[in-house]
Amino acid sequence: MSSTDESITYVGENLGEDPSEATSKREERVLPGTRGSQPSGSAWVACCLRQSDIYQLVEEFGIPQEFVVSVLPPDSHPSSRPPGYMSFFISHLRAGLRFPLPSFFCDVSREFQVPLNQLVTNSISILVAFSMIFQYNNLIPSFKVFSQCFQLKRIEPGVFHFAPWRGVSFLPTPSPPKRWKGDFFFVLPPRPWAVPQRWIYDSPPAVPFSLANRSFNLCGLLDKLNEKPYDYKELTEERLLSHFA
Repeated sequence: MSSTDESITYVGENLGEDPSEATSKREERVLPGTRGSQPSGSAWVACCLRQSDIYQLVEEFGIPQEFVVSVLPPDSHPSSRPPGYMSFFISHLRAGLRFPLPSFFCDVSREFQVPLNQLVTNSISILVAFSMIFQYNNLIPSFKVFSQCFQLKRIEPGVFHFAPWRGVSFLPTPSPPKRWKGDFFFVLPPRPWAVPQRWIYDSPPAVPFSLANRSFNLCGLLDKLNEKPYDYKELTEERLLSHFA
């Protein structure tokens, strides 16, 4: 990973619910309406997490102390964030996302004009794997190269993913997790986020792409990488080992 990555995170209290009154049941419940407006075709569910779950995930995923991590009441939508906070999903952490956010992740988010928290878990896995593969090859991952390998597509209103361009097969799309939409929480960094935060429902303007723009060196690298598809699980484990080293 780039040596310019910044640090961020600490644990705070629940942002609107008394933990002693939180229900012990975790059910995935479709929201009939939330504080964040939802267009037709958008199927979001109520938050399944309690503050006690937050304490556990902070410990399990090594979230630094300078980040505040909290949950909102069960009827909250991932877009209904308090000022300065940003929502994330437990499945993102399981895919290898860590705080502080790597500068490469921030660059991709800004250039594609999509918040990281609106990417499906598979796409977080792609970002993690892509950065690890470049690290293995003594290269610095960059948006310029990433955008020549992957395009941003909308799955449903407010949900996006990365799909490979033609000629890119070294990172086959990983299997998606099930029942992930209710496992969201909110994070407040010690410094402002360096990524887009405003929730979007429609696709942002497409990033220009042309096979002719691929450099000779990039084409050679893709040919080399495509010879053997990489294993997401192995790359994620390597990412976690390097993070906690």
